[in-house]
Amino acid sequence: NKSKKIMLALFSDIHFTNNFNQNKLNKIKDNLLENIPDYICIPGDIIDNTNILGDKDEFDKLLLFLKDIASIAPVFISLGNHDLSKMVKNKKVKSSNNNFEVKLKKLKKYGVYLLNNDIYVDNNIRFIGLTLSYNYYYNKNNSEDSKVLIDIFKKNIKLCDDSKLNVILCHSPINILREDVLRELGNNIDIILCGHMHNGMVPRFLEGIFPKNRGIMAPDKRLFPDNARGIKEIKLNNNIIYGVISGSITKIQKSALKILQIGNCFYKSQMEYIIINSNDDKL
Repeated sequence: NKSKKIMLALFSDIHFTNNFNQNKLNKIKDNLLENIPDYICIPGDIIDNTNILGDKDEFDKLLLFLKDIASIAPVFISLGNHDLSKMVKNKKVKSSNNNFEVKLKKLKKYGVYLLNNDIYVDNNIRFIGLTLSYNYYYNKNNSEDSKVLIDIFKKNIKLCDDSKLNVILCHSPINILREDVLRELGNNIDIILCGHMHNGMVPRFLEGIFPKNRGIMAPDKRLFPDNARGIKEIKLNNNIIYGVISGSITKIQKSALKILQIGNCFYKSQMEYIIINSNDDKL
């Protein structure tokens, strides 16, 4: 029932690859141990691309990390666009297998739950993991397709329990935090947790002066995108839906141009902690 405070830890966009900086993972774990959340949420882009599956020794480091943090609190994962793709001749293409999904599902016994258009329910909360398809992100218009999102949601997700908190993990906030899209999805969503935007690529020295949810650049290279960072409140039918956009662990991933990766010195890894007063669903 809705009767207590709940703490969610949120981080996204690890973009794990070979020779990943292990210190980043250690810092995440230490931070979680310091705060002891009730739940840990990772809305996508856990890996940079599925090529990492071919390097068992490196990939096992990621699996061990997920098992370790699941000893702190249950871990809930939704998939992002990088989790669905592989690199061939420096070009991103649709992954030809679902081995990443299979390997993540094997971690369920440790408390790691992959929600691939699926739902997890306990006494307090309903986590809904929404996986947006490869065609949602990469299509002939080269833009994220809200109609695909709505179709995937309606085919796979049922929102019917208003006695619990309904929390959606959805990698990209670009369309799901639009009021017109949310009207299509239904009326009993409470919180939407996202990543994908890498804090809008706003560097540390501009964070305090840049407009609240606005970024400098989106993943699709659009300038000054909305829904890029922070908390967004969407008023819908006398309800407030809270969208929380994680700032990301890795800002410029290894698959980006090397000259761009130099810019990582201007950015820091970000984690968010969300405390919900579930009597009134206030963050």
